[in-house]
Amino acid sequence: MTCLSVALATCLIGACDSAASRDEAALAELERLAFVPPDEVALSALGGPPTVCDNQRALLIDRFEVGRDEWRRWYLAQSGSKDPLLVEAMRAWTPDSGHWPASFMNLDEARRFAASRGMRLLTACEWIRAACGPRRHPWPWGYNSQSSTANTLDLNLGRPVATGTFEQSKSPQSICDLLGNVWEWVDEPIRAVVDGAGTDDWAMGGSFLSQPRRSIELVEEFDPATRRQIQRWAFHQQGLHPATRSSDVGLRCAADGEEYLWRHAESFGKTAGAAQRLGEIGRAWGRASVPLLEELAARPSAPRALTWLLDGARQ
Repeated sequence: MTCLSVALATCLIGACDSAASRDEAALAELERLAFVPPDEVALSALGGPPTVCDNQRALLIDRFEVGRDEWRRWYLAQSGSKDPLLVEAMRAWTPDSGHWPASFMNLDEARRFAASRGMRLLTACEWIRAACGPRRHPWPWGYNSQSSTANTLDLNLGRPVATGTFEQSKSPQSICDLLGNVWEWVDEPIRAVVDGAGTDDWAMGGSFLSQPRRSIELVEEFDPATRRQIQRWAFHQQGLHPATRSSDVGLRCAADGEEYLWRHAESFGKTAGAAQRLGEIGRAWGRASVPLLEELAARPSAPRALTWLLDGARQ
């Protein structure tokens, strides 16, 4: 074999390795995501403003809060100066805490991290939709409170734990830690129904430093204008200045399901191994994902990966 042939072969092998690596990364990203079908949480209250928290389009949502190792790699790879407060906080993260949820980022950094994955933050309404489901259950896992189900202040651990540790707290779509561990930055607060919300942004879901609380709760209060008791919905949120940094505020990411799947499907792989993994993802998403996957798989030139997802979802 000539030197030119050797060089060409080496280049082709490198290209294959690069493509395989790209496909593996895209598939691993997809395995992290839960499917939340279009639906709404209708919240009405006597004498108070009605609120509808919905997702008119299917969502893909991180099943776990973003971990420390992933966040640190991304942040340190960014160009420009680094905030010394955040750098100092990350220095305290021990090697064995890489799977704990990242924290101490401000709202803008959380948004930029999500964008680097082709995703975004949930809106407050979308967060409620994911946490409560269309049947309006007050806890992420259902209707009844349970002790020792999430990493909240009552456990007195005093720190985060690895994301997904408390499997009992996961939602019907297998989204973990919607209660406890760390608060999660969201966009578009539901200002109309929260007294004194001002211009604060929101984090939702509580942390290891907060008591367990329902995601939604109907409260009564006296309305001086009408001199009557009225009801309004309270949400498990805290108002924060967008520049806030806290050891118990982190993030999870989300994306429009149709747009994300169509944009990335070509990178999910074409091997038998990829087909098996995509089938497993489809099974986990369930039949609620079938309408969207059928529409995508029927498009001209649709990647085979979408059919594999659909086959799994139909089982």
